[in-house]
Amino acid sequence: MNKIICFYFINVILILLLTSHISYSAEDVQESETGTIKIIEDPSSLIDQARILKSKKRFGEAIKLLRRAEELASSEKDIDINIEIATILSWEHKYQESIDMYKKILDEYPGNSDARFGLARAYSWAGMYDSAISEYSLILKNRPDDPEARIGISRILSWQGRLDEAIDGYRSVLINHPDNNDARLGLANVMLWRGDLKGSLEETRYILLLRPDNREALKLEMRLREEKGPSAFFFFSSSFDSDSNNLVVYKTNGYANLNPYIRLNVDYTIFEAARKDDNGFANIFSIRDSLHISRKVSITPRLSIVNINSDINDTKYAAGGISARWGLLKEGSLFLSYSYSPLVDTVQLMRNDIRVQEYSTSVLFNAGDISISARTSYGEYSDNNSRYDFTSDIAWTIDNEPEIIAGYILDYKDFEKTPYNGYFSPDDFISMRVYLTLSGDIYTDKIEYNTKGSIGMQRHESKTEDTSFFQAKIIGHLNRYLSMDGGYKWSRSSLEAPSGYRFVEYRFGLTYVY
Repeated sequence: MNKIICFYFINVILILLLTSHISYSAEDVQESETGTIKIIEDPSSLIDQARILKSKKRFGEAIKLLRRAEELASSEKDIDINIEIATILSWEHKYQESIDMYKKILDEYPGNSDARFGLARAYSWAGMYDSAISEYSLILKNRPDDPEARIGISRILSWQGRLDEAIDGYRSVLINHPDNNDARLGLANVMLWRGDLKGSLEETRYILLLRPDNREALKLEMRLREEKGPSAFFFFSSSFDSDSNNLVVYKTNGYANLNPYIRLNVDYTIFEAARKDDNGFANIFSIRDSLHISRKVSITPRLSIVNINSDINDTKYAAGGISARWGLLKEGSLFLSYSYSPLVDTVQLMRNDIRVQEYSTSVLFNAGDISISARTSYGEYSDNNSRYDFTSDIAWTIDNEPEIIAGYILDYKDFEKTPYNGYFSPDDFISMRVYLTLSGDIYTDKIEYNTKGSIGMQRHESKTEDTSFFQAKIIGHLNRYLSMDGGYKWSRSSLEAPSGYRFVEYRFGLTYVY
């Protein structure tokens, strides 16, 4: 039954996505007061309708209307139409087409500032920063105090990592235009990237003082408070699988950002596992510090004290690990990690005192709406077993509001031995699945939601099985400081639980951010 629900969920979302992109006629159709339909062939009306479609990201329909308006319009109107088309092309990431169109307009009308601004933006989005700065500089040559051009240059400088120059640029705008929210928001973002959380928060709150409903500033302020801390988090979950394993988890977390080099996280987690008449308990105390060496490099060491108690053992020991992130170029990251940790998800794992040392390397690369990641790891288990695995993920961001992502995941695992000591240890295991995520917010960001579903297949021990997965999470912001979340997860995938069995999980969380 759950498998059918998951299947239909993904298909309904796909149908909605397809129908939302169906193109209508390239004519401006309006309904009169009498209820009859009339077709308006006026160029100005067609342009207005195209702008509405553009704002809704229905780019193909908007361009059809603009092409029709171009056929009917005078040469004077052609400029506005072509600028709209070039803008849409840049929004669709068709940068070279957009650049060529803006250049053609400027060859004929070199003084057209809208085309000049559009060309500068298209160059910057295409990563052609020097050309973009040149276009903005031409605008400043005629209008030295133009705030939009100065903001454009400052934004490019921040993308190039020239943060001090970007800050100076934004501040030069604010001297003459103190209420310019774009400049102040840009300044707040750059200060965040430089690690000045206090300064960034001050700039963001100044925007909210003048415009309390500014969504970008509200989201940035929330992110800054979460980043700066202090904050406290409580989490509870209850899960069970098809092999009669039950697990209840309680977790508390405290976080404080003391300075750019000391960002402390303290966790205390209790695990209560049961299967039929057997019971096991574990508690883990962890402390970790995220050290931001630079904007591109961060290192996070972790130390844990583990206490496991079952009917046949009572074990205490230290565990931990270290991870590092290194930013590659503009849109890539490299992750390296080492960890030594217990497996405590079932009674059998606690009884057998299974521990694993893992070494992993991951690479993430973003190219516009496409992100590609790959991860390889090697694990050594305390029962003299070992594991090698590889995972790759290709994701496509279909839309941003709400965020819709479709993707494909390939997993491969190979264990040296296949004893069953409480964890899933297949020989030559492969899994392939497609997934879809939908996330966003409603009621003016008071409620956030996130859902994910996947279907696919898995093969191991010479047998092939279908697999499916579904999870949903809702976060409610009760006030400025307190939020509550609840979630549900169902899986028929051997990769979602160490035991390899399908399972169901319910969770609840409460977060306080100062």
